[in-house]
Amino acid sequence: MGIPSFPRRQRLILVLAGLIVLLQVAQNFRLTASDSRQRGSSYPNATTNVPVATSALNAPSATNNVLESDLSQQDVSADGPIAVPTKLSTPIHPSTASSPAITPTITTTDLETNIDWMQAQILDYLNGEAGKDESSVFGGSLLNLTSSFNVESVWSKVHQYSQFLMTLPHNRGDLLQLARRARANLIAYKVIFDHPPSLLQVLSPSESAISLTKELHQIVSTTTSQIYPWIQPHYKSIKEMQEEASSPKTAPLGIVFSTGKEHFEYAVHAILSLRQTLNCKLPIQVQYMGPEDLDPEMLTALSSIPNVETVDILSKFGNSEVSGWAIKPFAMLASSFQTAIFIDADALFFQDPEVLVKSSKLFTKHGQLFYRDRTLFQPKYDSLEWFRTITPVLSKYASTLRYTTGKSHHEMESGVVVIDKSRTDALHSLLLTCQLNSKVERDIAYAHVYGDKETFWFSWEMLRAPFEFVPNSGGTLGGMTPTGSVCGPLFHTDEFSQPLWWNGGLFECKYITTEKYLRFDYAAFDTDGTGHTWEMYGEMPLCLLPGNPSKEVIRLSPENEQVGAGFIKLYEALKAKGWKKYFIDAFGTSF
Repeated sequence: MGIPSFPRRQRLILVLAGLIVLLQVAQNFRLTASDSRQRGSSYPNATTNVPVATSALNAPSATNNVLESDLSQQDVSADGPIAVPTKLSTPIHPSTASSPAITPTITTTDLETNIDWMQAQILDYLNGEAGKDESSVFGGSLLNLTSSFNVESVWSKVHQYSQFLMTLPHNRGDLLQLARRARANLIAYKVIFDHPPSLLQVLSPSESAISLTKELHQIVSTTTSQIYPWIQPHYKSIKEMQEEASSPKTAPLGIVFSTGKEHFEYAVHAILSLRQTLNCKLPIQVQYMGPEDLDPEMLTALSSIPNVETVDILSKFGNSEVSGWAIKPFAMLASSFQTAIFIDADALFFQDPEVLVKSSKLFTKHGQLFYRDRTLFQPKYDSLEWFRTITPVLSKYASTLRYTTGKSHHEMESGVVVIDKSRTDALHSLLLTCQLNSKVERDIAYAHVYGDKETFWFSWEMLRAPFEFVPNSGGTLGGMTPTGSVCGPLFHTDEFSQPLWWNGGLFECKYITTEKYLRFDYAAFDTDGTGHTWEMYGEMPLCLLPGNPSKEVIRLSPENEQVGAGFIKLYEALKAKGWKKYFIDAFGTSF
C-alpha cells in the first residue's frame, strides 16, 4: 500500500495538531526548567524558605474526611501535596491524614488535581504570609515547609490553569469549579490592582510585564463574565464597582434593610427604633424586589422617614436570581454605601450600629464583621463531606471553627453583617456570596446548610480571604429560670462581651402567638462552645444554661432596660394606631 494522500484541509489540521503538541512540550520544558531558577526582588525571593505544610491541617483530607483511596505517608514538595477529593469516606484524626506529592511532569490532569492547593499557596503569598510565623497567618499553606517554596514555579502552573479555565464552559452545578474560577479571578485581580509592578518579574521572570498584564486582564474579564454575568449592564467590571465604593461621592457608612410585605411592620419598627430610641443618624436604604414585594403606600411610608431611601434591587441587578433569604448579599452589594451594615427586619440593638465600625478592631483588620450562631447540633456528616468537596484546602483559621471541627451545625448568624466593599477581598467574597445565593447554586447549598447564613463565610473561605468571627457565640436575652437558664431570643455581644443586638423582635419567642414581651433582665452567651445546655421549644432553642455562668451571664444595665422599654413603647404606639395613621401623625405622610 502506498502513502495515503490527504485532502488539503486534513493536511492543515494535521500540521496544526503537530504544532500544538510541540507547543505543549515547550511549555512543559519551560515550567520544569523554572523550578530550578532563583531570583531576588523587593518581594520575598522567588525561592522562599517557607515550606508546604505536611500537617493534615491544610490538606483536603484533614479534619473530617479522607480520600477514598489509601494515601501513603511521604515528604511533600513545595508544589503542593494534594489530590482533590471527589469521594469522601469516614472521618479521621488529622494526625492520620497523608497526601501525595505531585509528579514532575505537568499535564492538565496534574493541574486539575492539585490546583486548589496551589491557588491557596499563591493567595496566601499575595496576602503577605511568606516568612510569617504560625500565630500571624490566616491561611497557613506556607508554614512548616520541608522544601523551599518556589513561587515562580507554583505561579506558572496556577496561571496556566487560569488560562485553561477560560476555555471551558462554566457549569453552575459544580461549586468546586465556581470556587476555582473565583480564585483565578481574585489572584489575577490582586496582581494587577493591589501589588506594585515589580511583582510581575518575581512571578514570571521570562515573560514581559506587558504580556503578563494583558493575560491577567483577560482572565479577570473572562471569569467575571462567566461567574458574575448579572453585574452587567449596570457595572462594566468589578474594578468599576470597587472604584464606586471607594469614591469620595459615596457615603462611607450606611444601614441596609431588606423586606417584603410580610416583614414590613418589623422593618418599620426597627428603623424607627434606631432613629427615635438610639438616635442613630446613619443613612438607611430599604432594599426590595419589585412591586410585588412592597406596595406604593409602603414605599411612601418608608420614604417619609428622614434619611431613609427605598431601592428596588432589580433596578441594579435585574439579571440576577434574587429571592427570599438570598436577597441579603445582593442588597449589600446594591447599596450605595462603601461599608454596608445589613440588619434583619426583626433585629434590634442596644447600641447605635455605628459602633460596629467605629470601635471594632476586627472590622479595622479585615473589613468585615460576622457573628456566630448558637452552638447547636453536630454537623450532619453529608454536610461536612459536601463542604470539603467544594473547599478542599481549609485555611488554618477555618480549621478551628465549630462547623469544621464537628461541634456545631450552625456557625454564622446573618441577622447582622458588616462589609467594606472598597476592600478587594471583601468585595470579591461578597460577589461570590451573591453567586452562591443565585438559583442554581443555592438549591445545592441550601440542601446542606440552613439558608443563606453560612454562605457568607463559605465564600470568604473559598477565596482564602482573611476573615474572623466576633468571639462569643449566640446566646439568649430575657428572664432567668430557677435553674439559672436565660430564656428569650437569639442574643449577641460585641467583641468586648458587651450587649449589642438580638434577633427576633420584642417577644420572648416570636414563634409563640401569645406575644409575651421579653424581659430585659439578663443575657447569656457562649464563649467556647462547650459545657452549655439548650432547652428547646419544639424545634427552637429558647433557654440557655451556660457552662460558666459567672463569665457567660450578665445582668443588663439600667441603660439597656431603658432602651428595651423605649422599643416596647414604640411598638405599642404603632400597634394602637396602625402604621398608616402613625405615619400621618408622626411625619405628615400623604397616602
